[in-house]
Amino acid sequence: MDLFKIFASAAVFYFLYVSLRLYRNYMRAKTTGFKLRIFPFEIGTPLFTVIAGPFLSLALRVFPQSFARTYDLGVYGVEYRDRVAKRERETPAYLVVTPANALELFVEDGEIANAILARRREFEQDNVSRKIMNNFGDSLAGSVGEGWSRQRRLIAPMLNERIMETVWSESQQQTHEMMSHFTNLENGTTNGTVTGLRTIAFNILSTIGYGMPAKWTADVKQARKGEKMDFMETLLHVVDGLILLVVFPPWLLRQFWMPKSLRQIGEAYYQFYEHSSDMLQKERRSLRSSGTPRNTFLSSLASVNDHEEDAYEKEGRVNKPAFTEEQITGNLYTFTLAGYDTTANTMAYAIAMLAAYPQWQDWIIEEIDQIHKEVSNPNSYQNVLPRLERCLAVMFETLRMFTPVAHIVRECPVEKVVTSRGKSYRIPANTRCTLSLDGVGAHRDVWGDDVFEFRPSRWGAKATKLTGANSIAQVPKLEAAGAKEHFLPWSSGPRACPGMKMAQTEFLSVIYTIFSEFRAEPALEAEESLEQGLSRIAAIVADSQPKLTLQMNRPNDLKLKWVKR
Repeated sequence: MDLFKIFASAAVFYFLYVSLRLYRNYMRAKTTGFKLRIFPFEIGTPLFTVIAGPFLSLALRVFPQSFARTYDLGVYGVEYRDRVAKRERETPAYLVVTPANALELFVEDGEIANAILARRREFEQDNVSRKIMNNFGDSLAGSVGEGWSRQRRLIAPMLNERIMETVWSESQQQTHEMMSHFTNLENGTTNGTVTGLRTIAFNILSTIGYGMPAKWTADVKQARKGEKMDFMETLLHVVDGLILLVVFPPWLLRQFWMPKSLRQIGEAYYQFYEHSSDMLQKERRSLRSSGTPRNTFLSSLASVNDHEEDAYEKEGRVNKPAFTEEQITGNLYTFTLAGYDTTANTMAYAIAMLAAYPQWQDWIIEEIDQIHKEVSNPNSYQNVLPRLERCLAVMFETLRMFTPVAHIVRECPVEKVVTSRGKSYRIPANTRCTLSLDGVGAHRDVWGDDVFEFRPSRWGAKATKLTGANSIAQVPKLEAAGAKEHFLPWSSGPRACPGMKMAQTEFLSVIYTIFSEFRAEPALEAEESLEQGLSRIAAIVADSQPKLTLQMNRPNDLKLKWVKR
C-alpha cells in the first residue's frame, strides 16, 4: 500500500509539473501569431525519433488528427512524408508547445525561412548540427561567430574556376568509365546505376579534395585483416558511419567484441586522423619546394596556412597558422560529407526521373544535340556549361522534389519578429526553429497546381525555344513570381553552401556526358509493358526515406537499360 501511494504521488506530481510547464509555455506562445499545437512530450529531437518513430504508423491511425499531426512533426523525415501524401501547405509555420524549455517552430514558408537564415547572429546554428560537422575538428560548416567569419573568408575563394574546370573534366572521365562498364553488360542492363553514381561523386571528391585521382570501378576495395586501410577507404567508412560516430565514442566502436562493421568505423576514425596528418605534411613539403599549390582543397588549405605563417614571421609576431591541423582535418571531412551523398543522390534521382518520364529526356537531349552542333569543342567547360539551361532545370526540379537535406535547424535565444506576406509573427526567446527545405518547395500558390509533378520546364527553360547561355549558380527566371525564395536546397543567406557551384558543375557534366551518347530506359520484366515499366521506376523513386540525406529504399531495384543513341 505504501509503495502504491509513492507511485501515485509521483504520478500526480509529474502531471502537475507537466501541466504547469505546458501552461507557462502556452502563455509564451499564444500571442505569436503562429498556429499552435500542444503536445505532452518534447518532440523534434533524435531521442523522440528513436522512441516514437517505430510507432508512427500506429499513432497516425489511432490518435485524433491534430494530436497525430503533432506526433508526425516530431519524427524525422516528416517533410518527405508530407510530399508523398501531397499534403497542402495551409500555414507558414506551426509553433509546438511542449513541457520542454524550448518551443518548437516548424517553418514551411520561404519568406520566414529566408529571414531566419539571413540573420545568422540572431538565429544560431543548433548544437546537434555543430557536433556532426565538427566530428573531426572545428570546421566552417560547424563554426559560429567570428570563427565562422574567419574561416569563410579564407575558404570561399578556394572553390574557384580552376577547381571547377577540374570538376568538369574529371566528372566527364568518370562518367565515360562508368558508361563503358554498363554498356558492356548484357543488353546494357544494370541495377548498379545508383551505386555507380555514388562512386563518381566519391572519386570527384577524392581528386578535388585530396589530389588522389581514382579510376571508376564497380568493385569496392577493402583492406584484408591486419592491414591498414588506405585513406579513401577510411574516408568512406567515416562518412557512412557519421551518425554512429556522433552517438558513440570511437574507442567504444573499435572494441574486439563489437560487430565487424562497427569495428571498421571505429578503426577508420583513428586512421583518418593519421592519414590526414601525413597528407598535410606531405602537401606542405611539396608547396615549400614548388611554391605553387595544386588544384585541390587540401593544397589550398595548406597554402593559406603557409602564407599566414610567413606573414606573421615577416612582421615579427609569433606564428599563428590560419588553420590548426584539427581544423584542416575537420574541413576536409565536412567538404567530403557535404558533397558526397547530396550530389550522388541528386544525380541518381534525376536519372531515375528522366527514365520514368522520357519526354523530359527528349527535352534535354534536344538541348545537348544543339550544343554539339554549335560549339567547336563540345567538351569545353567554358563553352558548354553555361548553355546547359535545360539540364540545370532538371537539377533544380529534382532538388525541389527530392531535397537531399530535409531541414535546417536554427536556435532563437532572444525574441525576434519575422514577416510573411505582410503579416508579422513573433518568435519567442528560446525557440528551436526547424526550417523545412522540402516544405518551402511544395506550396501550390507558388509553384502551381502541378506542384507535386516533375516538370523541369517550370524553371523558365522553355520547351519551344532554347534561350542560349544561362549563368551557372543562378536560379533562372521562374514562371511563378516569388518562387526563388521557396527554393533552398543550398540554404540561403551568409551561411549558404559554398559548394553550390561545384555541385552544379559535377551534376551538369555527368548528365551532359551520359545523354550525349545514351538513353535510359526501364529494363522491362517478363510480360511487362513499357507503361508498366515506367510506372514501376516512378514507384521505386517515390519509395524513399530521409536518413542523413534522402535516399531510395530499394536502389538495387532500379534496373535500367542503357541504349546507345
